[in-house]
Amino acid sequence: MNFFNSPLIKTCAHSAYSVSLKREMRRIVLVECGLDLLTVALSYVYFEILVLRGAITKANRKFCAGACIILAAKVNDVKGAALAGLIEVG
Repeated sequence: MNFFNSPLIKTCAHSAYSVSLKREMRRIVLVECGLDLLTVALSYVYFEILVLRGAITKANRKFCAGACIILAAKVNDVKGAALAGLIEVG
């Protein structure tokens, strides 16, 4: 039984620290900056890509999450005061 679960455990080991960080990402984007849910979803996708590539460590995870939020906002054409507020909060 343990043999069958070991590949799943290896691929899902990142979820322990990414769940709380995703909650914080959602709070920053939706509550503090008032942006749309699409920006949150896209930032999750960018963050998960980095996690699956193995680029996220405990030391750089918040910096990478902030970069994913800003990149998602730029892709969704957030400009002006909203983007400046996002950069100041993040």
